[in-house]
Amino acid sequence: MKKLFIPMALIGLVGCADTKYYTDPQAAQESITCNTDKFNGQTTCYMPNIMTCKDGNPPKSSLAGCGVPATSMMLKTVYDDKVAVFGLNGYVAASNWIFPYKVTDDAGKDMKIGNTDSRAGSLTKEYLSLELDRKYISDHTQTGIAMKVYGKRNDAIITLPAAYVQGFDSFLKSKGL
Repeated sequence: MKKLFIPMALIGLVGCADTKYYTDPQAAQESITCNTDKFNGQTTCYMPNIMTCKDGNPPKSSLAGCGVPATSMMLKTVYDDKVAVFGLNGYVAASNWIFPYKVTDDAGKDMKIGNTDSRAGSLTKEYLSLELDRKYISDHTQTGIAMKVYGKRNDAIITLPAAYVQGFDSFLKSKGL
């Protein structure tokens, strides 16, 4: 079986002020951006990031007043004519390192953490990727996705609204994935 690589470089990460918290599945589906690599034939499609504040809710306008640690995550797929890989990519923003070591969803399922990377600045950003299977995405179209990132110093919440997941699921169906 051909192995696909989901790069950790997250092209298209948007600032908090531009982040939308989708309530309309059609708008979420229309927000998806795709690029095909002409050398390997793989197509990468991703959605805009969804911010989650320290309290597990979306920001009112920007990260200011949101509280840290906060998360910024996107649903993403990489596929070709033989295989598709689905995932959740993004980062945890905090005032210091949280050292993420485990991610668990709201049903108690431990998620496998893929590549991690860190960047320090005015906020420390610890990037992570989680591989999801197709069934997991379709199973969460009504509830959305809620996860907790456990860190050695602090924890953070990931919340993706149902409309966002529905938009991604509809897109995948339209592509036969």
